[in-house]
Amino acid sequence: VERQKRVIEARIKAEELKKKQLDEEQLRIQQDEEKRAALEASSKEDEAKLARVKAELERKKLQQPVVKTNSIEAAVEEILRINGQITELDNKVAPAREQIIVRYDKKIAELNAHTQGEFERYSDFRARIQKESEQLEGRKRNELSHLTAESASLREELKRISEKEYSLDVSQVDVVLGKYDVEKEFFPVVLKNKPTTSVVLAVNGSIPLPAQQARTFKQQLENGLVRPQLQTRANGYVVTAALVNDAESYLLELVNSEFITVTERKRREAVAIVIERDRPYTDPQTGLMWARNGNIAGKEMNWSDAMSWAKKLNYGGYNDWRLPTKEEFASFSKRGGGKPSEWFNANGFNSVQASWYWSSSPVAGHTGNAWGVGYVDGVVYYDTKSDYNYYVWPVRSGQ
Repeated sequence: VERQKRVIEARIKAEELKKKQLDEEQLRIQQDEEKRAALEASSKEDEAKLARVKAELERKKLQQPVVKTNSIEAAVEEILRINGQITELDNKVAPAREQIIVRYDKKIAELNAHTQGEFERYSDFRARIQKESEQLEGRKRNELSHLTAESASLREELKRISEKEYSLDVSQVDVVLGKYDVEKEFFPVVLKNKPTTSVVLAVNGSIPLPAQQARTFKQQLENGLVRPQLQTRANGYVVTAALVNDAESYLLELVNSEFITVTERKRREAVAIVIERDRPYTDPQTGLMWARNGNIAGKEMNWSDAMSWAKKLNYGGYNDWRLPTKEEFASFSKRGGGKPSEWFNANGFNSVQASWYWSSSPVAGHTGNAWGVGYVDGVVYYDTKSDYNYYVWPVRSGQ
């Protein structure tokens, strides 16, 4: 009888505990629902406030005059006007912006202060808190973006006007020619705009000319036969500068602080390309130095001749060139994806062949074979050293 009594009491306690747990869980669910309802009500109130602010901004936008920027003077005025408008808008929305940030940060802090439910797994608890935090952050970003939409569009307009280019009229620019340097054979020269706007423009350079041509050029300039050309932006940045010689029908472009003819510019560019093509490439990832010419030997050869040729190569001021190992070559070719030759020829290298190249690595256990890399598709394979001719792409270990 005593045993049955204890069993009944245990069952009663179990039922009471179960009911208590269910009541606690129901209370927690009810509290969460109340918090969500309060959050939704608060969000609706925030949206109403935001709508009122946006309506006010739109009204002010419609009141703003439209200014055309067909001249640099008008562009400067427009930039000043937009900057003032942006400042006004930022000042107006600053309190609302601060309120949004404080309100949402408080909600997120309260959310993070929640405790884990007794029957809620920790992973589920953290996932729930994370999800609700992200929702709050998203709402905050959305409200802030709406609040600053008007000033953002103004900043885009400011950027567009600031990047617009203007050609200054000849009458707006002075050409100040300095004393000719007989030893170095050049004129110092300054192009500067006349003080008709708040934008100050000045271009310093030199004009390389032999003495006889320099004398003639100075006379032509003094007689109004040489005119300046300036392409500028409203912020004072000079995009291009040039001098047009109407007497002899040629143009002097400003290139690296020198006014030179188009022919001279093209000659210098061609020389620079040749120099770059002949300069070895140092790989920043591995420190290895490669020839830029992927067919520097100019022909295919068997493996032994390729090894010998690379060792004798004197290129770029170095004489310690060699064939790359299988691993070095395979890693290098991977940058070109499935078409290495096309990629390398389009990215600073030249004469890279859509064919096979020898590596220095023999095949283990087969001394008559060596590994090669296909620059058609990047495949690594081996062939007989003496029976096949491949291209040569030398490398050196660098410093």
